[in-house]
Amino acid sequence: MNPSLDDRIASMIRAMADVIMPALDPNNSLAREQAGLMVGHLQVLRQHVNDAARFEAVELERMEELANRLLGAASGGAQTLSAIDGLRMALDTPGPGSSAGITRLRSIGMAIDRLIGSSRLDADQDSRAAISALILQHGRHAALLNRVWFAGMGFEAADAGLPPMSEMLVKAGTGTMSSSEPR
Repeated sequence: MNPSLDDRIASMIRAMADVIMPALDPNNSLAREQAGLMVGHLQVLRQHVNDAARFEAVELERMEELANRLLGAASGGAQTLSAIDGLRMALDTPGPGSSAGITRLRSIGMAIDRLIGSSRLDADQDSRAAISALILQHGRHAALLNRVWFAGMGFEAADAGLPPMSEMLVKAGTGTMSSSEPR
């Protein structure tokens, strides 16, 4: 029987903490620091292993949702209309192979960036305001999702009020972008 990813990562953590780190020269502070960072990253990877695919799917769902909302809000001149067509094309084109989600996420993201830039040039005022509001709303949720995802790194205060990852992943699949955010 092959060991699970969790077992393999746990084994790497034990090797680093119980064998490699104690053998390091106590005067080599850089090596000790880097070994400690590696243990920390492995511990966080261990926490992420079961949710990684869903996390990536949620990022893609959110980006697709944002793209569709932008298509409903964007209007303007020739450059904005061209960017709208590009965004539609990105939404209609699946990514190739096993990296389809990442490829699609990048493609949609680049098309959204183009729409934002084009809208500054020739979109009407209401369209620019709607695009800005949608981007900010998306950004708030993306920042919260990433804060929760990386909470295990210890960057957040204990009383940050972050929701559990399972809640973020469930909410993300509902099709509604929440604007609520903890501290």
